[in-house]
Amino acid sequence: MAKILRKITAAFIILIMVAGLAGCRKVDTPTPEQPGQAIPPAVEQPRVLSPDGAVIEFSKTGAGGEAVNVTLKGGDVDYYKGDELISPDFRWASFSAAEEDFGQGLWVFALDGSRAQLVERIQGEDFETGAVRVWLLGWDDGDNLIYAVSGKFKEGEYEGREGLLFNKFNPESGEKKEIGRLPLKDGYWSRMMFIRAKNTVFVDLITEIWKINVAKGGISPLKRGLPSYDGLFFPRLSPGGDHFTYEKYEPEGNGIYILDTTTGEEKLLVKGGEVMHFSPTWSPDGRHIAYYSAGKDGEGYFDLIQGENYPYPVGDAIGIVSVKDGKNSKIEIPGKKVGYVSWSPDGTAFLFSAISAEKAEEIKEKSFSAEEEVYKIPWDGLYMADISGNVTEITGGLGPSVAALLNRDRSAAYFVEMSGTGSDNELWYLPVGRDKMKLNPDGVERWIVSDDGITHYRGNPVLAGYLQDGSFRLYVFDGEKANTVFSGNGNLWRYTVVGNYLVLSYTAAESQTEKLCFIKLEN
Repeated sequence: MAKILRKITAAFIILIMVAGLAGCRKVDTPTPEQPGQAIPPAVEQPRVLSPDGAVIEFSKTGAGGEAVNVTLKGGDVDYYKGDELISPDFRWASFSAAEEDFGQGLWVFALDGSRAQLVERIQGEDFETGAVRVWLLGWDDGDNLIYAVSGKFKEGEYEGREGLLFNKFNPESGEKKEIGRLPLKDGYWSRMMFIRAKNTVFVDLITEIWKINVAKGGISPLKRGLPSYDGLFFPRLSPGGDHFTYEKYEPEGNGIYILDTTTGEEKLLVKGGEVMHFSPTWSPDGRHIAYYSAGKDGEGYFDLIQGENYPYPVGDAIGIVSVKDGKNSKIEIPGKKVGYVSWSPDGTAFLFSAISAEKAEEIKEKSFSAEEEVYKIPWDGLYMADISGNVTEITGGLGPSVAALLNRDRSAAYFVEMSGTGSDNELWYLPVGRDKMKLNPDGVERWIVSDDGITHYRGNPVLAGYLQDGSFRLYVFDGEKANTVFSGNGNLWRYTVVGNYLVLSYTAAESQTEKLCFIKLEN
């Protein structure tokens, strides 16, 4: 699987013509000189916009869908999750990137190709030392771009102190407005998360969580005094931004917690004790949390498979708890360990894998000394469970899971399985109650899964695969049928789906330039 990198190095953007794509403006065709002479079809040329430091090309795909292509010569597009790139009404898009001779930039453009501009630029010593950086956070409902700048404040109340400066930019009017400033005690922060439904930016400062009101500009602490666990404490924000969830390990009060993002109230949702509960995972609708449970072994230690920084997502049982009423269900498979929960897109069910206790011990032994060997140990089966705890076995005899996805009507699963070599993988289509089928369109040799698992378009999985000639293709699957939506040559860094758009970034093999592409899947 292609390694996804957080890259904040460099970017000067130049025009590149993408093979197979035609443009958006029609050129007048000549009138034929002789009767009966065929009129050649209109030739469409790409629409090109040239804001400072960037050239952006708008095209038409052969199927009539829209495409936007940006090429970074000698630079890199910054890391993105996806939703932050495109406005909620799909009128605007943005990206940030960096390049040594230019600095770091933040750009915004209209998806209809009508306008584009550079919003923010970091250059000179600020850029070269890494002291100042731009962070793209997302779009509010008013089509304002929300972003932050990290570094020392150069004026105002907190002059000279390290902190985060929050801004919003309206591309329609061109107005940029400061939202607020958050000084940092030790200069450290972990994550910034903008939730459109709350119109709020949440900032994880490791032992504190702060929130920034985008509409009114207020900045306030949500929760102080959180544990750090040497930097491994990781609050997980619900999809709608209503709660954080996290685990605590202190002897008094250990368990799974939720934190109300409006009131700041912390609530113990699942109490621990002699059983450790860990790795809580939100359902896509934010109504339920799945987590793992591990009891103690014969020596009095919690029976975990410890990774380099965090336990493997494997336990004696999987719990599902309702955030609203605390109702809890437990899933166990007798004689087996369970793990690797993967929620369905609608949040009503999930997939998980099971492995014998003996094989789990083998994984535990190799997790430190020979981690690559872990991926050669076969698992015993793939299961589906609903939020009430009802379990259905889908198939047995699968290898270790890279990623899995349950389709929208829960009639089948897609499963990317690590091969025995530990480096290659295979894709399986698993209809409930029927034999599994290996999917290998175009002779794909290796499937590429993004760091957040299998993405989907309207409930249908979207996956990328490398072919024998080194090229890659992206497919939308409907049952066992694979529909090609993009092809390229080079190293694919990341891809995701935002609304009707497939967004991907890759380094082109021939030119060794990085590309960022927005491909409309449907009109």
